[in-house]
Amino acid sequence: MEELIELRVSEKNASKVFRDNEGQLMRSGITRRILIRSDDPRIPQIVKLQEELGTRHDDLFGGAGFIRKYSAAELNAAEILNMGLTGLCESAGQDCGTIYDDESACVVCGGGARQVSELFLKLKSLPKSKDCAVSISLVEQVVSQRFFDLVQENEVTGVTLPEVRPGITLRTRSSKESEGGKEVVPSRS
Repeated sequence: MEELIELRVSEKNASKVFRDNEGQLMRSGITRRILIRSDDPRIPQIVKLQEELGTRHDDLFGGAGFIRKYSAAELNAAEILNMGLTGLCESAGQDCGTIYDDESACVVCGGGARQVSELFLKLKSLPKSKDCAVSISLVEQVVSQRFFDLVQENEVTGVTLPEVRPGITLRTRSSKESEGGKEVVPSRS
């Protein structure tokens, strides 16, 4: 396994640790995406500089994350895989006809409601370039047909991939409310 750390580095402070040609300048022009190995000898210097800049209400980097790259042999030998979802589906099941049981949901945030119907989403909102995605409500997870076929062909166990149904738009207007110009969105129930 190769383990990398992805840093979103402030361009104004990047030269204090990194070479001018290291990383990729983001479109904003103020942040640089830099990948370094997790065993890079500069890590103590990066940590120290981040702490020093923080005392002056500044920073070296504003975001960091791990990227792990595995060989085919390591993936084939794995007993379990944990996948991160990076794709985003621009619709939410509750807005497209998916029904949830709110009895099990958190009374403060509404999270944790149990899905009790088939999953409905706007199919046009599914990302075309990602094999795995999560809805904007961060509740529903979907996979591409390609991913589904690979799971079936390789007889992967321990995963359930329910079918996604075409969603309907639940935004409605009653005659009383449309006169006032307000749009009503039905709650999950």
